[in-house]
Amino acid sequence: MILLSATLPFFLTATVHESLTVSSNIVSALASLITLVIAVLLYSKYGVEKSVLDKQTEAVLRLLSEFKKTRFIFEYEDGMLQIRLDNLRDKSWKDFKFRPIKGIENKNLRFDIGYVEGLKNIWDIADDIFLPVDIVEKLNPLSTQVIIGDKEGGDTLRLEIPGYSVGFFTSEKEYKNVGILNGKEMTLGEFIKLWDSVITVSTKWLETHSSIPVKLNFERK
Repeated sequence: MILLSATLPFFLTATVHESLTVSSNIVSALASLITLVIAVLLYSKYGVEKSVLDKQTEAVLRLLSEFKKTRFIFEYEDGMLQIRLDNLRDKSWKDFKFRPIKGIENKNLRFDIGYVEGLKNIWDIADDIFLPVDIVEKLNPLSTQVIIGDKEGGDTLRLEIPGYSVGFFTSEKEYKNVGILNGKEMTLGEFIKLWDSVITVSTKWLETHSSIPVKLNFERK
């Protein structure tokens, strides 16, 4: 087509000079048009991709920021145990935290409404359309669909969120309005592994999708 456009003016103009000039203008115009089309196509693809990636990154960073502020209190027969998400992967913590309380990692958990309300910011981010699916899938088993009441209580741990759970730091120790998360028993050990998995997937996602090394102030020193 370019060849035809370049030769056609020879039959329409009076002189060779004028023909060459017109042909040159046509070729230049076509080249500019092609360049513009390519630029638009590249922007449409990579511009949108970058915008989505930026929003995904923002969602993951917001999630990790909420994790860093999150702590759980587990009440048991003779006291309580505090767990923070920002030191969950610390080796010394894993080796020594459970030793004073034999078998506590195998005790089933009981949840109350404080687990839902106290982690509201995390659940809101989990519903963000830009949060990567891999992370959402890891969060799903920890999110609340239903809490099935447990009248017996038994040898279990009551999970409390400071400032939200009924009876936190009060004399109220009875198992009222607490139950089994999503109708399926979960031990303290399983609970910790699930949160650890969410944190691992989230940090790896950032490392994979960042063009520079990522070093976050996440883990507690």
